[in-house]
Amino acid sequence: MPESYFQLPPDVRREALEVAAQHLGRPTVIVEKDIHVVWALSALERAPFGHHVVFKGGTSLSKAYALIDRFSEDVDLTYDLRALAPDLVATGTADGWPRSRTQADRWSAALRERLGTWVTTACAEHFGTIARDDGVPIITDTVVDATRHQYDILLRYEPVSAQRIDYVVPSVKLEFGARGTGEPNRQFAITTDASMTPALAAIAFPQANVTTLEAERTFWEKATATHAYCVRASFRGAHGFARHWYDLARMHASPVGAAAIRDRALARAVARWKGLFFRERGVDYASAVEGHLHVVPRGDALHALQDDYAHMREAGLMLADAPSFDAVLASCADLEVAANDAASQRPRPEATG
Repeated sequence: MPESYFQLPPDVRREALEVAAQHLGRPTVIVEKDIHVVWALSALERAPFGHHVVFKGGTSLSKAYALIDRFSEDVDLTYDLRALAPDLVATGTADGWPRSRTQADRWSAALRERLGTWVTTACAEHFGTIARDDGVPIITDTVVDATRHQYDILLRYEPVSAQRIDYVVPSVKLEFGARGTGEPNRQFAITTDASMTPALAAIAFPQANVTTLEAERTFWEKATATHAYCVRASFRGAHGFARHWYDLARMHASPVGAAAIRDRALARAVARWKGLFFRERGVDYASAVEGHLHVVPRGDALHALQDDYAHMREAGLMLADAPSFDAVLASCADLEVAANDAASQRPRPEATG
C-alpha cells in the first residue's frame, strides 16, 4: 500500500521532490509547494463547510482545467454568501442580489465582519485540526484586514527542498471572499504534479475533489479586472498582476474563450456583480461587456505590465516555454476585438491564409 508523502522522513521527501522535479522539468521548490496546495484543497474538501466554498482563480485554471502553464501559488476561494448571510439574501431581489448599490454596501459591511470572524475561528481551527490528524507539519496563521478586503489563512511549512526562489514562499495562502455565490461551478478531481512521476508510484500524494468555478466565469472576471486596470492605468495588488493577461491569452486560445465570449448572459451577470460589489471610479462594467471592453493598456500602464511580466518569467513561474509579452498582448488585443464584436453582434471576418 502506498505510504503517505507526509509520513516519509525529510530526506526521503527531499529525494522524491528531486525525482519529480527532474521528471517534470520544474524546480523542486515549486513541486513541493504544489503538494501543499493540493493538501490544502483536500483539507477544505473534508470541512463541514466545504460544500459552501468554491475554488476559483488562476490556480483553478491550472489544477482543474489545465488551461495555463504557470505556477499559481495562492488559492482563491469564495464562501457562498447565501450560506454566510441567508438573512441578508432574504432582503434582496428574487434572484438573491441586493436591490440597490446602497443595499450592496450594507451587505458588504456585514459580510466583511462575518467573514473575518469565520476565518479566524471555525476555518482556522479546521485546518489546524486536519493538519494534526494528517501529520502535516504546518503552522496556521490568519491575516484579516477588512479595510483591504483581505481574509487569508496562511499555511506555513518548513521546506525540505534545498532550492530557494524569492518569488515562491514556503506557505500556501488561502484567500477567501464572500461577495458572491461561486456559480456556475462543477466538481473536479485535483492531483499533485508529483503524482504524475512513475518512479514515485509507491508514494501516496494528497488529492482532492472540490467544487470549482466554471472557467468561462473566470474568463469574464479576469477580463473585467484587466479592463479596470486599463481605465485606471494601475492595478490594485502586489507583484504578479501580469498573470491575468497571460491567463486571458491562454483562455482565448482555447474553446473556453470562445464559449465565454458567446455567453452574453454570463458577461452581463459578471458586470452586474462587479457593479454592485466592486465599484471603481470611472469604471463602467456594464458598458465594458456591451462592446466597450479594453484589455490592452497604453503608456506607463503598458510599461508597468511589461516589467511585471518579465519578472514573472525570470522567477521561473512559467512551467513551459512562456510566450513573449508581445504575443500575450497580441492575443489580448484579438480577444478585445472578438468580445466587442460579439457584444455588438458584428460578424468577425474569416481568417485567410
